[in-house]
Amino acid sequence: MDYFIKNSIFLTLAILEIFVIDYYASSKPDQKEEAKPIPKWNQYDENTRPHYIGEVETEYEQYFEDAVDELTQMVEGEIPLDFKRGVFLIENAFYKGALNWEEFNNEIQEMAKKIQPIIERNRFRGGNLALNWGVFTYMSDSIPENNNYPFGYDYDTFLADYDGQAHMVSHTLKTKKGNCISLPFLYKILANEVGAKAHLATAPMHLFIKIQDDTGEWHNHEVTAGSFSRTSFIIESFGVTDRALHSGLHMKPLTEMESIGYLLEQLIFYYEDKTGKYYGDIVMKAINAGLKARPVSMLLGSLLEEKSLRIYYFLEQNNLPLNSLEVINTYPYTQKLHEEILILKQQIANIGYVNFTAKRYKKLFDDILKNKEAKEKNIGVTQ
Repeated sequence: MDYFIKNSIFLTLAILEIFVIDYYASSKPDQKEEAKPIPKWNQYDENTRPHYIGEVETEYEQYFEDAVDELTQMVEGEIPLDFKRGVFLIENAFYKGALNWEEFNNEIQEMAKKIQPIIERNRFRGGNLALNWGVFTYMSDSIPENNNYPFGYDYDTFLADYDGQAHMVSHTLKTKKGNCISLPFLYKILANEVGAKAHLATAPMHLFIKIQDDTGEWHNHEVTAGSFSRTSFIIESFGVTDRALHSGLHMKPLTEMESIGYLLEQLIFYYEDKTGKYYGDIVMKAINAGLKARPVSMLLGSLLEEKSLRIYYFLEQNNLPLNSLEVINTYPYTQKLHEEILILKQQIANIGYVNFTAKRYKKLFDDILKNKEAKEKNIGVTQ
């Protein structure tokens, strides 16, 4: 969860309507040298991006590019939507190609076989609910099918500094521990595998599962806790705004296409974690495909960051003042970008994004710590 705080700086500035260039100017000395000639790309072209200063090729580039390309093919309808494959792609990029698709797929299929008897025992619950109950039981209860070892929340990685591995389903399969990314991802993969309908849903800094029963009623499954929560509880706990509810930014059951969009959003986080970059061609490919799959998403913030950087690098490369709106409006290239940034800021405000405050985060942190201590205490009593 702390990773989302690290990646919300620019978006927070946008919501507060702080002029984005001031952020960069505050950390740069005033430019004294003569202005360099304006490069040819000063005429605005949405398909042209300047070279990013300091950008270097890393050993991860090809892996992330391959992942973006295949996910984009899903979005474009060139290949079938496949959430399981999508999760593998972004995790394989994170691990620099070290994962094996056949092994990953086979392990999921073996787990699905173990879930089938649980489903049969719960047929009385009805169609989709019985299917989901099988996945829920397998992941949350101590039963013979999971060797009496259910999946649980990884308190250690929450309480420690950000650990990218904690987000990985492939890591959770090894440790039986995960967080509010890896556990809902695994649940959805298994649900898809056994034919159940289960939907990802978001709240600020949080991911959970929404399940619809045969009567049409929706249920919120907190995979990290192995329990179900009231909608009002999630809205209050995570500070979901009315705008975010109405726009579908949060609490909405995501379609399969929108879930692929969410994976592209995660890919950008993983890419930054491994390369230090949240800009460039790979990021723009992910943003474009992700917004096509899920137009109302945090990817609007990623797009704002990218356009802000293009303005900054134009000014930097041409030795121009970094905090002058007059200068920005002098050149067609930066003027157009600035207009687009203002539109994006309004779009972000309209969808109801609000920053997860330090106070609310601390409360969440304290609640999880108390829960961890309570679980440890109960274990001690039973031993």
